[in-house]
Amino acid sequence: MKEGYTVIIISKKGGRFQFFIRKRLFYLVASLFLALVLLVLITTVFYSSLYKEVLRARFLKMENARLRKENAKVVELARRLEELEKFRKRVSEMLGLQYSPPPPDIGFALKNEGERESRPPSSASFEAKEKAAEELPPSDEYVPSGMPVKGVISRTFSREHPGIDIVAPLGSPVIATASGIVLRAFYSERLGNQVLIDHNGQYRTLYGHLDRIFVKPGDKVKRGEIIGSVGTSGLSTGPHLHYEVLQKNARIDPLLFVQG
Repeated sequence: MKEGYTVIIISKKGGRFQFFIRKRLFYLVASLFLALVLLVLITTVFYSSLYKEVLRARFLKMENARLRKENAKVVELARRLEELEKFRKRVSEMLGLQYSPPPPDIGFALKNEGERESRPPSSASFEAKEKAAEELPPSDEYVPSGMPVKGVISRTFSREHPGIDIVAPLGSPVIATASGIVLRAFYSERLGNQVLIDHNGQYRTLYGHLDRIFVKPGDKVKRGEIIGSVGTSGLSTGPHLHYEVLQKNARIDPLLFVQG
């Protein structure tokens, strides 16, 4: 007797249809069906992952185009400043005045399109910042002030971008803009390596896209103390620092503190 299964189909009108299927053929059909289901699942997962990568690539392409435009503006500004400096030198020579060159203590200078000359800050400058922070009144010590890194602001604060981006050479020291306690030192897909510092419960500052982190949660830091270095971690198309200031968990424009 042949081994297999009898399939009976009965309609609502009482009609009856039946057929016999061999066990080997049944297993073959069932295996093909399961293989098809598995193939559909694998294809769905692969397509979903591929779609995310496509969206990520589009985002990075748009961000790269925006940074190129911003860089072109900075290059043009640097060129104009250089021309003004040459003009100032000529005027000083014509009037017989002593020419004083601009201060050399800058994060970096744009020389021509796409070229940057790095000049990392000296340790003495950071020691001076720490000493100055110690002399500040307690109320001011915990208020963010100044730039967290020496560079050029490439993107400002907005509803879509709750902070500022500061372009600086890879590895440039990043300092705490106020004294406080490190709440978190962690990694996220968007901002990469980042540090969150609480300043006496009034303000918080966040530093993103870091290359290296030199502090850990619970560390007490002084204003001007180095907490990390500029990098390209997370969603970033080039070395820069993402800097945020929060007051009572509400993000506010860091330029109010940088320029103040």
